[in-house]
Amino acid sequence: MASPPRSKQRYDFLDGIRGLAAIAVVVFHFSQLNGHHWIGAAWISVDLFFILSGLVICHSYDGKIRQGMGIGHFFIQRLIRLGPLYLCGLVLGMLAAVLYVNTRPGTINPVEMMNAAMLGMLLLPYFNSSFWPFGDTGISGEIFPLNGPAWSLFFELFVNVVFFLCMAHWKRLNLVAFTAATLALFIGCTLAIMEVNPGWGQANFIYGFPRVTAGFFMGVLICRHGRRLGTPPRGLALGLVGLMFLSFMTKSGAIALAVSLVVAPLAIWAASTLAIEQGPMRAACTRLGELSYPLYVVHFPVYRLMYEIPGVAGLGPVAQTAVTALGSVAVAAALIPLDRALRRRLTAWHDHLRTDPSGAATPSFG
Repeated sequence: MASPPRSKQRYDFLDGIRGLAAIAVVVFHFSQLNGHHWIGAAWISVDLFFILSGLVICHSYDGKIRQGMGIGHFFIQRLIRLGPLYLCGLVLGMLAAVLYVNTRPGTINPVEMMNAAMLGMLLLPYFNSSFWPFGDTGISGEIFPLNGPAWSLFFELFVNVVFFLCMAHWKRLNLVAFTAATLALFIGCTLAIMEVNPGWGQANFIYGFPRVTAGFFMGVLICRHGRRLGTPPRGLALGLVGLMFLSFMTKSGAIALAVSLVVAPLAIWAASTLAIEQGPMRAACTRLGELSYPLYVVHFPVYRLMYEIPGVAGLGPVAQTAVTALGSVAVAAALIPLDRALRRRLTAWHDHLRTDPSGAATPSFG
């Protein structure tokens, strides 16, 4: 592995990390349901996703924004990237909720289900304190009850807008000081509420803002200044990544928080300097990267649907987790080409709207 030149920078290794982190989230959620909590700190993956997002979006859009990209164009591109699969996950979540209403009367209030669906279509949270079934158990107060992991997409779009404003209008903002301030705020909030994984529910929603901002802008700083630190030895980079994933098994909230705020950014910085030559390793990382987002965004509703298949509920913990995880991977993999085609069409449609018949660019929203 060697550090590639900036103009040809690829993040194949980070694609592999993102895919493995998404699989860890699936195991984390599904094993929780059988009471085993095999990797109880895999929620660190969410902070990892925020850091990766900051790095990749800064790499992709920093120059474009500085050259005059409007906020409307930027935001629509982000919606095109995230929207199709998000809507697929929401539709699957609605189907699962309808199934629960029909087969388990009283488990879900139809009015609340419609409220959650209507707000979900706009990617807006539904504040409630209700109990939403998940297998034989359930979760109280989810702000995206039809597809729980969607909470992080809401915060992702929020921080994307903050990033655009920083790059386009707040050019004198000291990003190091800004990131440090949001990091200190998040740590302070965590200590105050004793909650290391906030943002997903009504009770901890507000604390998702400093969490996503701190993580995302750590990624921005890695993109902007990471290369100034040089290229770490390959062994150190791989060791940091291994330590990060190994920490998913810790039962200590303090250790998990320290990993999410210190080890994860260092691991992403170190891994971002590594390139992979053409071959099976690069292909595997590419496939994992392609799988990561669809798997993350559909695994909750897929589990709910699969749990209603005769025999699945009665499986042992290992078999049930394996079957539902493999089912989620299969659905996610099937959605990859569909998502790619939809995004290609939406991008072409958006580009067409931004040009007049003679080919001259029309004014952007920003």
